[in-house]
Amino acid sequence: MALTLLADATDVPTAQAVQLAIEYDPEPPFDAGSPVEAPAARREAALAMID
Repeated sequence: MALTLLADATDVPTAQAVQLAIEYDPEPPFDAGSPVEAPAARREAALAMID
């Protein structure tokens, strides 16, 4: 639910980047919970968040 609220408060790409950064993938609201599924731009954004 937090990722959905984040998407509403910001935008879907930001929520996807956070989902990837926290590696949330059991039942994700977006297809971005693993580096394999995430778009390249989301991977870069997630790496920037945790770097």
